[in-house]
Amino acid sequence: MNIADILQQHAFERPNHSAIEDGERLISYGELAGCVNNFAAVLYDAGVRAGDVVCVMLPDSADHIVLLYALAKLGAIHYALDFQMPNGERQRAVQGINIKLLIARRDTAPIAGLTVLYPRQIIARTKRLAVDAVAPESPPQFDDSQTMTIVNSSGTTGAAKQVYLSHAQIMSRLKTDAAYRDLNQNDRFLSIVHLSFLDGSRRVMTMHRLGGSVVINHSPPGPALRDYILARKITSTFLAPGHLLPLLNCSKDETAMLAALKINVESAPLSHRARLAARRQLTPHFLETYGTVETSLLTRATPSDQDAEPDSVGRMIDGIEAQIVDGDARRLAPGEVGEIRFRGQHFPTCYQGSDAATARAFRDGWFYPGDLAAINSTGYVFLKGRSDDVINNEGAKFYPVEVENVLLEHPAVREVAVTGWPHPRFGSVAIAFVVATDALPPAEKLQRYCQRYLAAYKTPQHVIFVKELPRNRSGKILKRQLKKDLQTKMRRQAEARGR
Repeated sequence: MNIADILQQHAFERPNHSAIEDGERLISYGELAGCVNNFAAVLYDAGVRAGDVVCVMLPDSADHIVLLYALAKLGAIHYALDFQMPNGERQRAVQGINIKLLIARRDTAPIAGLTVLYPRQIIARTKRLAVDAVAPESPPQFDDSQTMTIVNSSGTTGAAKQVYLSHAQIMSRLKTDAAYRDLNQNDRFLSIVHLSFLDGSRRVMTMHRLGGSVVINHSPPGPALRDYILARKITSTFLAPGHLLPLLNCSKDETAMLAALKINVESAPLSHRARLAARRQLTPHFLETYGTVETSLLTRATPSDQDAEPDSVGRMIDGIEAQIVDGDARRLAPGEVGEIRFRGQHFPTCYQGSDAATARAFRDGWFYPGDLAAINSTGYVFLKGRSDDVINNEGAKFYPVEVENVLLEHPAVREVAVTGWPHPRFGSVAIAFVVATDALPPAEKLQRYCQRYLAAYKTPQHVIFVKELPRNRSGKILKRQLKKDLQTKMRRQAEARGR
């Protein structure tokens, strides 16, 4: 099924119900269906056809959402990139993909070789066309096995790879989201995760599949966000710790100030103390979930699950099978730590154009995300870390090798090891251990250098200069030893200050 058809159904059944609220701009379902038809007409007139890839680089807005549905209506493929992504990273992200059109703001640096269409041009052309549907009602020979969206995943080896998801796979995820995140057509959902990430666009589509309302967030974390939630009468949202923790700081009393709100946290693990504080100070309707770009939702922890097993990420949802295996893919006993693998319907089966990464992550019908974990006898899943040291910054996942490769290009860097470090707001951040050449540059200079080639969330939070990097006998850098040494140093400094 095409989600654009569902919007048409809502337009008939509840035309006046709020679909999108973007600041002062309010769009009903009747209006949304018309906007989607008009945008699809303009794109069709510009030569976009079923199977064409259209790259969208826009901030969160109602027009971004309308474009997503217009492309779905045409059977074209939506490929969203962060509009603030550095140019070098953008160029790498589009390599090997045959992109028909780039839709971006005028102040966004162009991507070499791509034809650009600006949102204002699309809106102006809809007025000139003065029609509701120049595009065909459904693309020729459309079926839901066709690709709907391309998403980037760091996979298991560090280099960014693309996952192609079909209409059927996306619709299956939307149905699961609604069921396991307790959403319904009367919800008013606050969209906080950026639409350029699948986690952001998927949750918007989940609400529109149900016929609920989506409110685009325009408030920073903290008191302003709390006031926005109350003023807009939000009933559901998805938060990263970077938004949740500042909300907790707004209220220190025992009153659940957002008692009607359903909160789901997924992008990074929380301490049980933070969970209890959220349920006490914000709302009792507090879920934690775990999933991946490739598979979507895998586990859920309700408040009773959180209390029963505070260190777990919950239990598997229906339809998902999980196993813990050793390096030879032999299943381990309950409680033993090994690599976790998953099996379920509507999972992708490969990374596009990356045979090596596919062979590592997709094996014998199972998906291996690269997490070390244990499953106890009652089915609770306990994550123990990443087998490949991925860094998860507020849900934006990346790998140390991406940062290492950039730093190694700097003339003052001889060797470098990058790893994740816990952060109370972002979940984890990158820290870089650098062996410098003869000239020792300021740490800030290396951070500024990284900002030229990497997204802000990938820039190392700290640059630490060391004389040498510890290695094992085979020459492999011991990142755990680096982190352990840093923890020891920090503890000793704290003790010295306390004397």
